[in-house]
Amino acid sequence: MQRAQSAFERAGNTYDLGLTLNNSGMLYFDIGEYEQALQVYERGLRLVRGSGNATFEASILAGIAETYRSMGRFEESAATYAEARPVVEAVQMPFLMAHITDGLALTKLYLGNVLAVLFTAGLLIPWAVIRTRRYRLACLAIIVGEEIVHQASGRLPRVGATGQEMGDLFNVDLGI
Repeated sequence: MQRAQSAFERAGNTYDLGLTLNNSGMLYFDIGEYEQALQVYERGLRLVRGSGNATFEASILAGIAETYRSMGRFEESAATYAEARPVVEAVQMPFLMAHITDGLALTKLYLGNVLAVLFTAGLLIPWAVIRTRRYRLACLAIIVGEEIVHQASGRLPRVGATGQEMGDLFNVDLGI
């Protein structure tokens, strides 16, 4: 990877260098080296902004925002997603826009969960887990090729626990 970066730098090929840096950032992210990923992404962002390639800029901004979120730096993640939104709107890429919108919503969800758990000394951990799983299920979509095969719907009927509670109520233990 380093050799490719050096070759692109010598040739003055900012497009391929930006692509290589973006891919390097994704690799560092995937192996959990978030600080290194941020450094590579930010270097790529400086190059891409100079070249005027808005698609790459949006992709790198999304990578930076995801890295911040994975590091638990939720405020920076939300700010970076917000910075990426107008760039993505300008290039009109629906898939990338959905990625940015989902990333921002997930970042806000995680921030809310962390605050709720902290302020209740851990009592809301089960609530936070259920809230996160419910969000992930609501966003579930199965895509084959270009078609959406299945998309989860938020219109499912809510089922209460009344039956279970009534069963517990009438199962009274009379130990003397």
